[in-house]
Amino acid sequence: MIIFDLIDELESYKGAIAGLGKAIDVMDHSTPYDDLPGSYPIGGLEGGLYEVDVFLTSKEGVFDYREGVNTVEIVLEGEELLSVGESVFSLTPGRFLIYDIPLRRRIQNNLPLASKAVRFYLPK
Repeated sequence: MIIFDLIDELESYKGAIAGLGKAIDVMDHSTPYDDLPGSYPIGGLEGGLYEVDVFLTSKEGVFDYREGVNTVEIVLEGEELLSVGESVFSLTPGRFLIYDIPLRRRIQNNLPLASKAVRFYLPK
């Protein structure tokens, strides 16, 4: 499953993605913008956590996959490309990607770019 949309539409997916309401609560309080890089529990969601990541993009990117969760990725600063097979998604502030399949992230075709993102890991 892949959902790619504007952050303004995130709430419309609450009925389809378990735990998404709790992730939205965290974003509504702007917590990830202030957090240092690391992992944090999502209050009120057993087994849910979010990860704040500060990184440099590269041509190769990194492989990512966590079984048994839906991952919600939101770029807070900068930008990154994510790829699944032939499909490429450009994440910039104001967009999000929800996925539960293996992909490459932290990609940039030209010069490395400093970025900050938050990934919510929501148990299925």
